[in-house]
Amino acid sequence: MELEQLRRIIKKREAMKVEFKTTPLLKPTKENRFKIAAQLVAFANRNGGYLIFGIEDDGTFEGARINEDREVQKIFYIAKDRCSPQVVFTHQFLETEEGDVLVIEIERIKGMPHAVIERDNHEIKRRIYYRRKPKGKSLVDDKTLEYLFKNIEDPKISSRFPFYVTYHRKKIQLPLIESPASFLQFVHFFNLLTEKDKNYLSEGDLDKVRSFVVEIAPFAVLKYLGQFFHYFWQIEISRIRRAEIKMQPKKETIEGKTVSFADLDIPSDSLIAKLSFDFKKILESIPDRIVIPPDAEVKINLVDSQKSRFKSFLTIFKEEAFLIKIEFLGACSYVGLPLGSPLRYKYQRIGISTDIRKKVQEILATVRLEINFNVDFEFPGVNDPLFDGHFEYGKTILDILEHDWNWDRFLSDLPHGKLYAIEEKIDEILRRLKKEDS
Repeated sequence: MELEQLRRIIKKREAMKVEFKTTPLLKPTKENRFKIAAQLVAFANRNGGYLIFGIEDDGTFEGARINEDREVQKIFYIAKDRCSPQVVFTHQFLETEEGDVLVIEIERIKGMPHAVIERDNHEIKRRIYYRRKPKGKSLVDDKTLEYLFKNIEDPKISSRFPFYVTYHRKKIQLPLIESPASFLQFVHFFNLLTEKDKNYLSEGDLDKVRSFVVEIAPFAVLKYLGQFFHYFWQIEISRIRRAEIKMQPKKETIEGKTVSFADLDIPSDSLIAKLSFDFKKILESIPDRIVIPPDAEVKINLVDSQKSRFKSFLTIFKEEAFLIKIEFLGACSYVGLPLGSPLRYKYQRIGISTDIRKKVQEILATVRLEINFNVDFEFPGVNDPLFDGHFEYGKTILDILEHDWNWDRFLSDLPHGKLYAIEEKIDEILRRLKKEDS
């Protein structure tokens, strides 16, 4: 570790992966050995981290001198004899004008959780489990310990997939072409545009429509999820066929919190706030709602499109429990149909009339959205009595999005695009045969 890297770590002060200690803790006492073992175990049972000797709590250098070989050997024996399983670490030593610094970099758990142990005639008579918190450490409760024995990684759910919105460039409308069923949520918002708004969005390049699509995306997804979580937040979904599903509340479901779309805030600096329609009134007129876990919140963030970042976020979160974050990134926009769509074989492939291809290019344009789905949980770092329910809730939302919003999955269920070309050629043959017969 270079000195500049150390200074950057110090500047951030103590966090989840960093703990500052002064050299008195290195004195060979029973109490100190226990405290060091507890720190090693706490870091290892989370995501690993840095135990740094020679730095005060306020981030200043202690100014002491450290015997590198002696202290590293001491910590090695503590990690071996006072921790079970043994905690693995590497070290770096820095001599500076401001004082010596010993950095112990602890590896994260790789199997069963680590414990501080006490021995009696070489037999372990006591185990104490610690886990790192945002600042400091804490004892591990029974539920967390059970999780640690079953899982190495912290609980997390994530996925990434594309979604395409194809629109009529002049009319600023959405044509009914082959798309996932969730595409209709965008149709609802496009149909509410006034002629003034359409003229404004159609001016210049394609970026204004891209920004509009990005900004309404979180509302479209929330509206879609509201169809599933309309009465309960704990549900079971059975997919009989692609277009037929069954929903029912889980047994002994816990009452959730109802959020009305009319309660959502619309950022004043967004593009939709600059349009002539009253988006707030539109939300108030929608009788939709969504039921979320108790004490949770829903928030929509729109990034200023003038900064050319084209991002928006839908978050459902509960303090000290979970954070569901769905990011919508307007990756690009271009004329024509979605890349990879079978319809491109029908309307834009080589071999058909140039006039037809040109007309498609002139009329249609497509916005590609990248949808990033992530769920982070505070458990097992923080005890969450409803963790199992929250975890299943996140998985259920991802299941809905994967089935109904993942464009790649949608395309994989369609026939190959060349079948459209074959179909058109057959139609042309039939037209010619019919003409000859007549």
